[in-house]
Amino acid sequence: MDRDTFEAGLNALIAAHGTKVRAGIDAAACGTRWDWDKSHEADDAYLDAHEAFLAKVVAPPPAALSPVPVVVGREEQVRGRSRGRPLLWHRGIKILIAARGVAYTFSANADSLMIDAGTDAELHSTDFDPLNEGHSVRFRGISYSSSDPGPDDLVKLAIDACRGVALRLHAHGITLSAATRAWPEGAPTFVDIVASEG
Repeated sequence: MDRDTFEAGLNALIAAHGTKVRAGIDAAACGTRWDWDKSHEADDAYLDAHEAFLAKVVAPPPAALSPVPVVVGREEQVRGRSRGRPLLWHRGIKILIAARGVAYTFSANADSLMIDAGTDAELHSTDFDPLNEGHSVRFRGISYSSSDPGPDDLVKLAIDACRGVALRLHAHGITLSAATRAWPEGAPTFVDIVASEG
């Protein structure tokens, strides 16, 4: 509960209590049926305000929002290891997920997101898992890497994000041969396909 809601509920409870006290004093002093009726009404109103205030104070916190992965593409051109070797490209994605006050980063290489021409059935398979081993974490300004896969729910989100990228690459006709080679002419860039929604 936020401060404004708490104060509003508390003020309503205090006001109802004040009305109850004043009505009780009037009823005791005057003793008319009308005064006693007003006193009973004030008692009921105070009980209602009391219950409403308690309901707000002890209400369970709102459900946390589901984490939303942010996917970023990267590509870098590098030279082959020997003279005369063609230029190569290192392409991949990072999946950033903020959950429970911690920033998690997963990654996948482009070749694990691409398939040869044909059906995309393997991209829909439950065995599809293109994530690189481990993940990195940033918490309270400190970053560290772990070889552990990461929390199961976040790993699933990261894999689903990878699947989305892989399906977009497949839809644009990008095959495995483009993972480290020159990008197909006329196709959107790797980074643009990663960033697109569909």
